Amino acid sequence: MRSIFLSAERCPDLDLANEVVPHDQLMEAANASAERIKASSPASLSHIKEVTVRGLELSIDERIKLAREFHVRCLQTEDAREGLRAFAEKRDPVWPGR
Repeated sequence: MRSIFLSAERCPDLDLANEVVPHDQLMEAANASAERIKASSPASLSHIKEVTVRGLELSIDERIKLAREFHVRCLQTEDAREGLRAFAEKRDPVWPGR
């Protein structure tokens, strides 16, 4: 397998990172990112965790298949319906966690 060097600045363009910040702003940026994640749907976070853990033992093709299956499951949750309602009503969602 061939190694490829990517600069940090290039990673967001390739969707390998959300943002690049100076080292002295790293913890502030990480904490802000964690707060955004914590505000997300509990059901979707649970699905993401499960796919991540189960995917560690799978090939890339199997991981993609698993992620697609969980994406479909996630779209069928009460949280997904609440997210769409909240967006349409221009308000913050109140996640039922299911």
